[in-house]
Parts: sequence; structure tokens; C-alpha cells
Amino acid sequence: MEDSRIIEVVIRDHVIRQEVRDGFRAYAQRLGLHWNINAFGELDGAFRRPDADLVVSRQPDPAARAWLALRKADQQTGPFLWFDDAAVGAEAARHLREQGWTNALVVNRSPANQSSSRIQREQAFIDEFARLGGHPMRASMPRCGFRESLEWLRLTILAQPRPLALFAFQDVQAFWLAQALTQLGLAIPADFGLIGCEDTAESAIFDVPISSVRCSWRLLAEKAAQASHVFLQQRAWPELIPVRPLGVAGRVSTQRLGTGDALVERALHTIRRSLPRGLTVAELARSLDCTPITVQRRFSRQLGRSPHMVIRDFRLDEVERLLLEEEPMTVEQIAKRCGWCDTSHLSLDFRRRHQLSPDCFRRENRSG
Repeated sequence: MEDSRIIEVVIRDHVIRQEVRDGFRAYAQRLGLHWNINAFGELDGAFRRPDADLVVSRQPDPAARAWLALRKADQQTGPFLWFDDAAVGAEAARHLREQGWTNALVVNRSPANQSSSRIQREQAFIDEFARLGGHPMRASMPRCGFRESLEWLRLTILAQPRPLALFAFQDVQAFWLAQALTQLGLAIPADFGLIGCEDTAESAIFDVPISSVRCSWRLLAEKAAQASHVFLQQRAWPELIPVRPLGVAGRVSTQRLGTGDALVERALHTIRRSLPRGLTVAELARSLDCTPITVQRRFSRQLGRSPHMVIRDFRLDEVERLLLEEEPMTVEQIAKRCGWCDTSHLSLDFRRRHQLSPDCFRRENRSG
């Protein structure tokens, strides 16, 4: 029987901390490991268990950084928890373009304190939004008081072209933006769209439910626990593969279709209703009582993409969801259900998006 281990989780956000602790406990219970998981978010908690075998933290969490600087040289730290940040940013961009938003603004509230996660998410968002025919912009807020920051935000966003959606690299920033817009007398989504990242529990119950990129901390924690187990046995870290996002939890904050084109808005709703199978461009045109050429021209003008590409991406989102369900279907079943003639054609489209086969995507993004 393996000796007992003390593992400490240092993450400031209490909801994420709980999910990470539960993920480690689930892994330990599944393998019958005697792990004592101690979780806290502030520095004073770090001194409760100075004999910890392993420290797990979110990088670059301020509390974790400060704590790690105080640890003895022989105390092990890691693994740091992180997602595929480029994929997170790109997922948010695709969602906004699919909703018809043509302009997006990345608001950087603290440019002097840039984390690698933030940089990657924001740059990937900008790159993908532009690739999809949108117009991304970036603005850095100067250091100032609360009232001054509100005035800066008001002047900045009102100077941007409409329709405009705001991108926040984490939900906590999205909450601040939502509250600031409310104080300025601006409404979401009537005046502006808003999307966050990591889909924390508060996103769904905020005054205006906020759309957010779904990132499974529980899944990430179980993968980190597996890596920790290897380390504790072999004293060497295995290669850690960042966990990809699980799509976007679409809510009220991005529901306004900012295309300015009623036909395109109807088309997007029709495509969503057609899932999981999807439909052809000809079928879509018939449902809209127009020709395929008309649909093609209107999509190209408003979304910068062909209707075929939009339909394919909606179907691929559905494929991802089905691959990660608790009782998953086979790839063959998913291909048939989502309208591909066989698995080879599905795999070809799937690899274009993820550079992975559906089976590899499932293995890398499911726990256990």
C-alpha cells in the first residue's frame, strides 16, 4: 500500500479551489490512494501544513506565487494548472462571430500585470476574430480610480464601431465590465455583447447571465492528479498536455445577433435548430425562401464566411460535446448522427480544427 501523502491546493477563487480539490480526491479514491487534500486560498493557510508532500497551484495565482517564494528548497511544487489558452481565446472569437458580432474589443484593465495565460487568450481571440472576418480592437486602461476608470470605459467603448462585443480573459473581469456598463446606463446585450472565460458558477446566475468559454477545472484537476501521482512515485514530472475548452456556454450576454441582417439572423437560428445533423446550404435557402446564392452573399458580407463553413462549425461543436459526454457514443455513431457520411470525412474536418483525431481529442479531454 502506498504511503499517505499530503497535497495542498493554493487557489484564490473558492469555486475553482473546490473543483480542483474534488478532482484530486476523485482520482485518489479511484486508485485507492491515501491522499490528504488540503485546499486554501490565502497565504495564512499555507502554514497549517508545512509538511506537505506536494503543492498544486493555478499559475500565475498571486497567492500561489507569494507562497512558493516562501517554500523550502526541498519541498516540491507543481503541477501548475493551466488550459490551452490559445484554444480558449479562439473559442470565444468563434462564438461571437457565429452570433453575428462584427466588432470586438479586448479591454485590458491592468497592462502592467500581464500573465502568460492572459496574453495568449487575448492574442488568440484577436487573431481568430480577424481570421473570421471580424474587426478586433484592443484598449489598455490607465491606472486610475474607480470613477476615472468608468469614464475611461465609457469614452473608449462609445468611440468604437457598432455592433460591439467585449472579450474578458476571465469571468471575474467580465463581471467587472458588466457592473461598470450597468453603472454607465448601458445594457447587455442591447447596447453591447460580453463574453468571459472559464464558465464559473456565477456566470449563469449573474444579473445578466454571461456567456463564457467552458473550461473544466474538475477535468484539469484529475489530469494534474495523475501527473502528481507519477511524480510522487518517480520524482520526475511527465509531460503535461494543456486541457482544451469544452465549447461555449451561450447565455443572454451574447444572444443579440449584431448582423443587422434579418435573413442571416434567421439562418443562424435555423442552423442551430437543425443540430446535430445540420443541413445543406440548399436546404437552408429553401427554409428561408431564397436562393443559395443569396444566402452565400449575405453570409459573406455580414459574417465574412460561407454558410457551408458556419454549418460545419456548428456541427463540429456538437461533435465535441458528444465526444465528452459521460456515456460517449462511438466515433462512427457520432459521425452518422451529425451528418458525416463516414468517420474518415469527420476526422478530416475535425483535424482541421484541432490537429487531432476525434479519438485523440476524447482521450486528452476526458478524465480517467
